[in-house]
Amino acid sequence: MIPFAHQPAPTAALLLGLVAAVPLSAQEAPALDPDAMALLDEAAAALDAAPRLGFRWHVAYETVADGREKITAFRDGATQIARPDRVRIMHGEAGLRQELRFDGATLSLIDSDRNLLATAPLDGTLETLASAARERFGMDLPLQEFLTPDLASRLPEGLTGAALLGPTEWKGQPVWHLAFTQYEADWQLFLSRSTPPLPVLLVTTRTHEQGWPQYRVEFSGWDFVRQVPAALFAPPDDPDLRIVPMLTPSTADGGGAQ
Repeated sequence: MIPFAHQPAPTAALLLGLVAAVPLSAQEAPALDPDAMALLDEAAAALDAAPRLGFRWHVAYETVADGREKITAFRDGATQIARPDRVRIMHGEAGLRQELRFDGATLSLIDSDRNLLATAPLDGTLETLASAARERFGMDLPLQEFLTPDLASRLPEGLTGAALLGPTEWKGQPVWHLAFTQYEADWQLFLSRSTPPLPVLLVTTRTHEQGWPQYRVEFSGWDFVRQVPAALFAPPDDPDLRIVPMLTPSTADGGGAQ
């Protein structure tokens, strides 16, 4: 699995790309360093086991125009997860601020800048939310990999190389620097030197795409304790919000909740 490899789309449908990297080594078949794999597993297992999870993120992602010119865009946000069936994602890009809510029964998209609200019935858990959102509404959720508790099994998929490059610092914070190689991408992961180690920075290079576009996400504010009121996952009861239809792939050309 290439971690967080979704391509951001210029829509209110929520999408994140991530990270930038360096080739792992000149060897044809790099080994999976057991120390690197142990740190990756420890971090992933801690996130998988959390019944509540909150964090902030900032993403920088590149697109390649005309086959050679790289253009960088940014997206930032905050995610609050209450497993098994609630999530709230606040995010923004280019001055547009939006919010997604899911409470196990209803998916809500809120555009507070334009006072718009779109809702759709959607029964299920966080394990089915990402696929349902894509199939029904053509959207990918920011950092949707964190929604389901299976990072520890998915992150190692397809790895051909793993290395622990050693302890270092990121913006003054002590971190572990890990590097991984896969068929389509190289990626670097910087983990806090804490117990458990937690993601601080993730960088990926898509080596099989023209121009080798890079994606980067910075993580901060990890919180495993805060209990968010249930009402903040449900559709807001705000008379100032104008109700609009939820955008679907079949109505995308004609407008919707964007």
